[in-house]
Amino acid sequence: MNGKFKARYILYLVLPLLLAYPAINSSDAVTPPEQVTNFTASDLAAGEIDLIWTNPAAADLGTVLVLRKASGYATSHTDSAATPVYEQGPAIPGNLVSVVDTAIAESTTYYYTVFSADSFSNWNDSVTAGKNADTGLSPDQTVIDVWDGNSQTFGQLGIAQRWVNILGNVADPSGVSSLTYSLNGSPDMFLNIGAIWPDPNARLANTGDFNIEIDIADLSDGVNTVLLTATDNNSKVTTQAVDVTFFSTNIWPEPYSINWSTSASIQDVAQIMDGKWTIDTDALRPVELGYDRGVVIGDISWNDYEVEVPVTVLSIDPIGYNPPSNGPLLGFIMRWQGHGLNGTQPSLQWWPLGALTYYRWLPPDGATTAYKLLGNDGNFLGSANKSFTLGSTYTFKMRVETPPCQAAVYSIKFWEQGTTEPPTWDISKQETLPDLTSGSFVLLAHHIDARFGSVTINPLVDQVDSTPPVISNILVNTEDTF
Repeated sequence: MNGKFKARYILYLVLPLLLAYPAINSSDAVTPPEQVTNFTASDLAAGEIDLIWTNPAAADLGTVLVLRKASGYATSHTDSAATPVYEQGPAIPGNLVSVVDTAIAESTTYYYTVFSADSFSNWNDSVTAGKNADTGLSPDQTVIDVWDGNSQTFGQLGIAQRWVNILGNVADPSGVSSLTYSLNGSPDMFLNIGAIWPDPNARLANTGDFNIEIDIADLSDGVNTVLLTATDNNSKVTTQAVDVTFFSTNIWPEPYSINWSTSASIQDVAQIMDGKWTIDTDALRPVELGYDRGVVIGDISWNDYEVEVPVTVLSIDPIGYNPPSNGPLLGFIMRWQGHGLNGTQPSLQWWPLGALTYYRWLPPDGATTAYKLLGNDGNFLGSANKSFTLGSTYTFKMRVETPPCQAAVYSIKFWEQGTTEPPTWDISKQETLPDLTSGSFVLLAHHIDARFGSVTINPLVDQVDSTPPVISNILVNTEDTF
């Protein structure tokens, strides 16, 4: 391999994932695998371009090769004018891969192509821009990368939480000394920037990450302007404007469902709270693993509802075993209102909430696990013992319901896809009064690579007895009259 690269581990794959793929058919020996998918080449800092893609799911996947050219895409995996950047063999089927190319010049556009071959060296040499080919420009100045675009909309479906989150990353060859934002011309507000993990603010997973939390009470209906201002270590100032369109009066419809394969973008159907996410064919998936990567669905006014979603946990990020993460987990939050204020930017207080339920791989190595249900302020409600296999798909069902004049009852169960749904809940416990009476729903990937499938949410409607009363045994006293 001629080019230098810096690999950033996105996944830590284990044997169960390999076992999840079907056996190789004899016909595969002459058929090359499909192209990689969702390939992007993104600017990072001077002399760095971030390459991200998803490997083909073919069971007989052999090698994945990334080639770089300065003029046009490589024509095949043997293009002599191209420079090899990365090669992996045997490659892992379905793996989400991230590589940083560092052997490049600043202010230069490069053409990247990812080719794939099976274990019999049958190469797929087709080139499709936007699928297995993309261009990247290495910057020589500050880059403010707003992940979900410079024009974003919130509240079009309803109010998911008390905050809107503008997420992204800032980088500069000399380093960034400060980052601020202003809303609609207001005074600049300080923003924390992610540092080397463990960062003092765990929600900022990578160097340069930022998370602008804007209280919806501070937004005007219609278009708002957020102006980001970055100052580098040479006192050079760079600005980036983001248009934020806000609707304050909508209420998220119930019932509600999401089919990720037909969704144009995540923000069209949900609200990203933390992290960089993508739609991976028919599932929601974090692009970069980290602390409390979260996506919010539903309205803060929702009270009683039931949620069903299939989930496949592909791998564990071992950084999550260290403080302050305390173990990778797959989690779900019911009756979410938004992070509470605790004086940090962004806030690290994950309550108030109705309930958090999770499956956690405990330190130091995940050999032991915990399956729990926690109430508001993290008070323990219940737990269960149940096995969970990486690479297998499980259907999760959660419910919150409120008996008359009582605190809410929270329930959860899961079962392997293709098996029968259990008749009873794994955990079903009641909170204590006073408790949170309404809130949205959150999908949570805490230091895990997971695929969240189609989401179905149904309201729990009170069963009202419409039968008219029957009056019987009427006695008439003829002696007492008025």
